[in-house]
Amino acid sequence: MHSAAVVAAARAISYRGLAPGTSGNVSVRSDSGILITPTRVRLDAISESDLAEVGFDGRVTARGRQPSREVALHLAVYQVRPDVNAIVHTHSPYATACGVAQERLVETEDWRYYGIDDVVWVPLRPAGSRALADACVGPATTADVLMLERHGVVCLGRNASIAALRAEAVEHIAQVTWLVRSLAASRALGPRP
Repeated sequence: MHSAAVVAAARAISYRGLAPGTSGNVSVRSDSGILITPTRVRLDAISESDLAEVGFDGRVTARGRQPSREVALHLAVYQVRPDVNAIVHTHSPYATACGVAQERLVETEDWRYYGIDDVVWVPLRPAGSRALADACVGPATTADVLMLERHGVVCLGRNASIAALRAEAVEHIAQVTWLVRSLAASRALGPRP
């Protein structure tokens, strides 16, 4: 059951263009650790047998392929958020662009609808590093959406479906943010002759 939820969420974010190529990753909490998508595998082609099983101690079992390089981030967040049972990390274009520009997302009704209380920024750290995992711990204690500087979004949820929906909502909000900023900039330029 856990593995089917990971595959469904992984395929959903891939189909929606939130995790191009082999970017992005999904995990769910299991009885003995987590199930996580593997590294360097397209999420739209993933199968349950591809998933890596990782203990809370970070040890990989014999199941599946090598885990995503962001496994340390996932494990660190699960340790501080016992209420979280799934994590989705995307490299969606508008949200990543906001992360590059350090643009704060506009607040729309989507925030409350999808249970997003706050979006917290995480400063740039190398992808897959212990430093990135450590940088996410503090923000994850208070927020279900982490915007990684120049590195996409991490969405938390009580299940994989909710985490994936939040990732989709954040990308929509990021697109609205860019439209609002573009309209404001064009107004600032004044009418054209």
